[in-house]
Amino acid sequence: MKHSSSPDAIAGFEVDLKQALIWVARALDYVGVDDTHHSHRVAYIAYQCALALNWDLKKAEFCYFAGMIHDCGVS
Repeated sequence: MKHSSSPDAIAGFEVDLKQALIWVARALDYVGVDDTHHSHRVAYIAYQCALALNWDLKKAEFCYFAGMIHDCGVS
């Protein structure tokens, strides 16, 4: 994290949402799910499905990150 005064800053610190989601997904892979890298595989499949539906890259990336945290409530 870095110190910032931008509108996207929280309590004076700027948070990289993509990196935060990646670390949440890694933590989820260590607890509750018996399958290593499960979140990343689901994310990849969600991304590929979005591309197959001819969705734009922004929507496909959203699907990727949604796939990464899809088990958030399971643990």
